[in-house]
Amino acid sequence: MSSLEVLYLERTELDDLPPSAAPTLRRLRLLSLDFFTFIESAAVLCEARQLHSLYLYVQHVEAEQAELEAAVDALRNLQAPAGSLKHVCIVVRTTEAEALTVSGASLLLMLGGLAPGVRVSSMDADKFFGLKIEDLEGEILRIE
Repeated sequence: MSSLEVLYLERTELDDLPPSAAPTLRRLRLLSLDFFTFIESAAVLCEARQLHSLYLYVQHVEAEQAELEAAVDALRNLQAPAGSLKHVCIVVRTTEAEALTVSGASLLLMLGGLAPGVRVSSMDADKFFGLKIEDLEGEILRIE
């Protein structure tokens, strides 16, 4: 897995990424995962030094303020050494039954405080899950 550059994790049984994931994370350019997995994996995610784009799925997120702050701190840590992080996208379902929670909206607002070089956006989950790898790779190239 040393050449893996795009990793998409959805509805896994993982609560967090194990330390053994560090070598793989070092080469990633794009990562998509669940909000809580992101928070619980903050320590190992700092290894993702080449990460350009992060897609966070925040559906049904009910988080305490401290958890939201931990997520923003983890994103700042991704920016710290190399500053490679250029895009954070919050992925949400926009159907009435699965609307964005207050916590999810708060996270989106808090992300506005990231470094000026980081673009923060949101995307409907239906559009995101319809994307092809080529579309995501094109996103990386546009950001560079």
